[in-house]
Order: sequence, then C-alpha cells, then structure tokens
Amino acid sequence: MYKACKGEFVVWKLRADEVGITPVLGAALVLGAITITLSAFLVVWIPGEANRREREHMSTVEGSFQELRAKIESLEVGESKGVHIKMGPEPVPFVSSPRTGGTLSVLPSAGENYGIIKFSLGDQSWIYESGMLILVQDNVNLMGSASRVVTVREVGDKLEVHFNIIRVRGLESSVSGTGTSTVTVSIYRENLLENMVFKENVVIQIENTNYKRAWGDYLREKYEEFYEEGYHPYGSVTEITENNLQLTILGKDNTSGVNDIIFYKKVTEVWVSIS
Repeated sequence: MYKACKGEFVVWKLRADEVGITPVLGAALVLGAITITLSAFLVVWIPGEANRREREHMSTVEGSFQELRAKIESLEVGESKGVHIKMGPEPVPFVSSPRTGGTLSVLPSAGENYGIIKFSLGDQSWIYESGMLILVQDNVNLMGSASRVVTVREVGDKLEVHFNIIRVRGLESSVSGTGTSTVTVSIYRENLLENMVFKENVVIQIENTNYKRAWGDYLREKYEEFYEEGYHPYGSVTEITENNLQLTILGKDNTSGVNDIIFYKKVTEVWVSIS
C-alpha cells in the first residue's frame, strides 16, 4: 500500500491481493451466524419434537388398548382375537439417532390379583387391569377409562347390579422394539360366583391392585352416578380412599330388610399372549 500527496489530499490505494478480504470475511461471519443459530435451534427443537412424537404415540397406544378392552369384553369362550400395537413413535427428521421403542408386557394374575397388560415408553405407561385403562406418568397412576366393571340396570322396582372381574392369565413375557407387536386374547374360563341372589345391599370391593388411586377415582365416579340415579350408595363419596376401595349400594328402596337388588358377580379369566 502506498500514498500519494497532491496538495492537501491524501489518497490511499489497496494492493491487488487485498481487494477480496472484506467480502470473504463477511461471508464467513454470515455463515458462522447461521451455524450458531441453527445449532441453537436444533438443541431446543429436537428434544421438544421427540417428546411431542412420544405423546402422540402414547395416544395411539391408548386407542389400541381401548380396542383390546372392547375385544376382551366381546369374546365368547374358545374364541381368540388379536390387536396390533405400534411399539415406537416416528423418528425425528434430519437427525441421525436410534429410534425410540417401547416395551409391551404381560404380567399374569398371581393369587387374587387381576394381572395386567402393560405398554411402557419413557416415563409413561398404559395399563389394562380388569377392564380399567390406567395411565401412569412419573409414578402417578390415573384413571383412563373403565367400561363394564360395575354396571346397574333397573328391572321394574328392582336393580340388577353386575360386578365383572377379569383376570389375566398366561405366561409372564415382554417384547421391546420399534416395530409392531400383537396381543392375542382368548377366554380361558368364566365363573359366575353369584347369580339371581336377592340382597338388601351389595358391596363392590377392589382388592390386590397396585393402582389404588385410579380405582379410587373410578369408585368415586360410580358413587356420584348412583347417587344421581337414586340407587342410594352408602356413606359419602369422601369415604372412598386408596385404603378403602369399597362402594356399597343400598338399592332403590334403602329401607332396612328390603331385598331389592339382584347381584351378579362374575370372574372371567383371559389367556393373553404377545408376539
């Protein structure tokens, strides 16, 4: 670089090899800014997108479990039906990482418990237990839905109360992966414990479950329903707690000595296998 003086003016001239410095430096700065912005975006977006896809997948699993429950409740003795369950969510695009898969398990009844069918992914699980669908999040169990565990029907001036217990039978097993698994169910045995028994009152008791909060929510919901219908549930809804999973129905006529309830209590044993 040199300068030439002409009167009071100073003229600076660049050498030929300095002409391209400014454009190259600008392009590098722009590229660096884009890289930093993109990296920051991916750091935030990837975990959020992965969590969103897991939540959507668990919603899909819930639908599969609802289908499973419906098929169990419609089975005849000796009949088999299957439900396909997708094991993992779709992978996050533009990212090279292993796909996330879930675990499907069958834990059959031992002793007097009901046995369960369970799907787990991350810190969430969907569980089928005796007709109830239970969502477990961060070790807290919540009632998803229950259909025909306890049903009541009016027959003239009498009530029919049905208490349906479903026990899962089979071999303890589990499968993990990202593909699709199949749950196959068939009726193993049905026992009608009580039939056409006229009672003054009936007691619905949920026993030997690890999901007491969910079952408590269910019984409290049934209490409110029966109260509105005039079936005279005994006591108060607040008496149904995790340590007292019991609901007593006094009937349409709650006068002492009036036997106006026909009580049906049935245990259905369902053989379950997964593949």
